[in-house]
Amino acid sequence: MKTKTIQHQMSDAAIIKLIVQEGKNELFGILYGRYYTKVLGKSRTLCKNEEDALDMTQDIFTIALSKLSTFEGRSSFSTWLYHITFNHNICFLRKKKKRKYSTLDDKIQLEDHSSSLYEDKVKKEATIIDLFSLMESLDFENKAILLLKYKENKSIDELATLYNIKSSALKMRLLRARKKLLKLYQANMSVDNENILIQAVA
Repeated sequence: MKTKTIQHQMSDAAIIKLIVQEGKNELFGILYGRYYTKVLGKSRTLCKNEEDALDMTQDIFTIALSKLSTFEGRSSFSTWLYHITFNHNICFLRKKKKRKYSTLDDKIQLEDHSSSLYEDKVKKEATIIDLFSLMESLDFENKAILLLKYKENKSIDELATLYNIKSSALKMRLLRARKKLLKLYQANMSVDNENILIQAVA
């Protein structure tokens, strides 16, 4: 009992070290318990479907365990796990988007398009998915700060504290990351949707 109590009090990094170096995979259950609710919550937010979110969550922890030896500790385990969570969900959404928009013309016939609201909604939804997909092409630091700002909804002050830099420096770092993402978007996506991108990361 005492040993289990000590294990549950260990840091994420210490647990990962035991798993990777000594093969104590049973300790992964502690990490699972610590982060299951957060991973499920993020998957719910992205998938918008409870059953899909539950499936995604189980897949994500399986992937995390299989890739645990690649964790270098440059960021916290929670941030590393968040990237896996986001990546896996985005892959799922991209596949879902292909299925959804392949029949878009049929759906449009059933909608009242005297207003452009529905068309704008469809375009924005597709653009946002593409936007987050493009983040995968960014380097780790730029991708991390964008995800923290626009998916975690961290404030400038919170990010400055997290990065241990002044708010002004954080704003410049965020601006550089946004410019790199915009450049990627302009190179890969339709110019007609550029305004949607700017609104999304404003």
